Amino acid sequence: MCVGIAFVSALSLLALGLTAFVYFRRQRAALHQAAAFKHITPDQDIFGRVGVPGACGEMFPSEGAHMGNYRMMTSQVFCLFNASAHYRPPTWRFPLGKIPGMLCSHVLYWSVSVNNAVELESRAEDFDYTCKGLDSVADLKRRFIAMKVC
Repeated sequence: MCVGIAFVSALSLLALGLTAFVYFRRQRAALHQAAAFKHITPDQDIFGRVGVPGACGEMFPSEGAHMGNYRMMTSQVFCLFNASAHYRPPTWRFPLGKIPGMLCSHVLYWSVSVNNAVELESRAEDFDYTCKGLDSVADLKRRFIAMKVC
């Protein structure tokens, strides 16, 4: 008898807890919707600013590059950019400008590492310096201000 009453009490507390959780989530979602979108002005000069040699290709192609609205996120999405993605054939190439800044809260830039002397060093110097990979990451950060580049 006591076990049955305890079980029913636990179920009622669980239902009450779920109701409070749903109410809290609904209130939190309403707050986020009120300030959910910030407009980032499209920077049309960004395509001309990053001058790269012809062999490197475009970092911010005019077609497929992400620009425009930035949505504030409550979750963290880490996007990894590996310099080898740039050296693929043109059909499968993935330039930095195609990183979905509206979806990524962090971009992990694989091409830079920290050595034993606690200094930054490049893992792919030809990409970072010749193809202006580091400049392109800086421009990506300027486009999506809230994005963290690691």
